[in-house]
Amino acid sequence: MKMSKVTTLIALATLCFVSLRFLQDDPFPYGKGKEIANKTTLLSRATEFLPISAKSAWRYSFMPTIIIPILVLLFTPARYIFYPKNAIAFGITFFHCFYPTILYSSKISRHAHPIGILVFLAIFVVNVVHKFYVFHGIANVLTPESFTLPVCCGAVISAFGVAVNHYHDAILTALRDEGKGYQIPMGGLFTWISCPNYYNPLLVAP
Repeated sequence: MKMSKVTTLIALATLCFVSLRFLQDDPFPYGKGKEIANKTTLLSRATEFLPISAKSAWRYSFMPTIIIPILVLLFTPARYIFYPKNAIAFGITFFHCFYPTILYSSKISRHAHPIGILVFLAIFVVNVVHKFYVFHGIANVLTPESFTLPVCCGAVISAFGVAVNHYHDAILTALRDEGKGYQIPMGGLFTWISCPNYYNPLLVAP
């Protein structure tokens, strides 16, 4: 029996909630939380285990996002990729993946905190699964007739999310380049949201 998309999303959301509820009861060791987090918790230890440089961790954990679309084009039928709407969607999504992998990673400051190998592997696996789902769907599942008005509205929201995400990434990298440790970012959506650079990918994700 096939599982619907809604059922899949509910199952994944439940898994995330349970994992965070029972594995993390202190501030997450990221940003200002890194200074006050309980170093004995499982997640705190995971972020410190076998650390690698932030620049390398970011670039190589996101590398599947630009390799998988190429593999999808080479080794799947890609029956809809030559339709204009599918090709445009594929190209925009690929550009959004190219940005964090190549462009943003090159801007990461040498002062950025290292990332533990377990966190790196978790990001890597998520990117492999998610990006295969996205690019395979655009190339092989989403028919040209599927681009209805709601889908086009969603594309506009995604484009907004990409632009805002890049803007707030630039704010953070500028702070890290100063080498003064953790600083509270100001401006943009930081006035209302703690991590708009993480919030906006929720708008972008298909």
